[in-house]
Amino acid sequence: MQLKLTILVAFFLMAVQLASAQQTVTAYLLVHNNSGLASSLQQKEIEKIFQGKYSRWPKTQKQVIILLPSSKHPTAVAITKQMGFGTFKEMQKFWLSMVFQGRFSAPVFLDSDQEIIDYISRNTGAVGIVSADLIQLLKKDSYSQITD
Repeated sequence: MQLKLTILVAFFLMAVQLASAQQTVTAYLLVHNNSGLASSLQQKEIEKIFQGKYSRWPKTQKQVIILLPSSKHPTAVAITKQMGFGTFKEMQKFWLSMVFQGRFSAPVFLDSDQEIIDYISRNTGAVGIVSADLIQLLKKDSYSQITD
């Protein structure tokens, strides 16, 4: 009986620990190049950007180039959720349909945050999401904080 109780308590503690680990939220930044975006954007605005609501940036009229994480990107699922999609597959299907309908140019899929930053720095109008841990690699006016 004592052993069963000990095992039950151990499972309960592991479940609580796992649940708290999954609730840990990693901060992300919206990285952009000459798009005229504010230094802080609400989550709803981020979702509009990555769900194809803009083909040109409102202030600069530069063409929007969407950068998405590839399936090889280490945080692809978390970034996909930050963009407002439920699953990675849902995001892929959405963008495939946007391209086939002729409503948007094909997005660029990249494998790492560093590749996203490099691509954005070379392409005016490009936008992507990267981990906030990389903030020291970015110029002050090349990213926006994401707020709730």
